Amino acid sequence: MSDLVLEFDVQEDFKWYQPCYKIDGKNIIILGPFKDFCVLSFFKGVLLKDPKNLLKQMDENSQSSRVVKITSLEQIPKYKTVIEIL
Repeated sequence: MSDLVLEFDVQEDFKWYQPCYKIDGKNIIILGPFKDFCVLSFFKGVLLKDPKNLLKQMDENSQSSRVVKITSLEQIPKYKTVIEIL
């Protein structure tokens, strides 16, 4: 998954034991592994234009972050296009 994000002009770091990606020193995306899926979590996702409605609120307590839930490797090329748009 990190290869997907690193194709863009970001700096990789580790926050909260997870790969985190920054632009100009600001956290933009963090990868989150779960048992049956992983997520690309956009810290300020609520501010992003999402014409295909792919960004979701993780839970009702999430104010500004939005996630893309990935359940299979076959989905990765689809979400590469999403990241390019965002």
